[in-house]
Amino acid sequence: MTVAHKTADVAEPFRVFDARSVSRRMRHEVVYDALDKLPPGATFRYIGAYYPIGLMEQLAHRYEGRLTHRFVEVGADRVVIDLMLD
Repeated sequence: MTVAHKTADVAEPFRVFDARSVSRRMRHEVVYDALDKLPPGATFRYIGAYYPIGLMEQLAHRYEGRLTHRFVEVGADRVVIDLMLD
């Protein structure tokens, strides 16, 4: 049995990106571009089929401690992560 976990009291994101609809080789560039253009205090929501370990490691390195993330939903075939820059 699979149970999805959702976080309560989550603000609406500034932009939502469903990575499931984009080819693998384009996903990272789309996320980089969106975060680079994100207004201060805004949230970028990433939706994928699984937790993007490689992407998250690259984002942590690229944004050097400025990146904050919060899991909105975690399930067997879907993960939703809110990303914010300080």
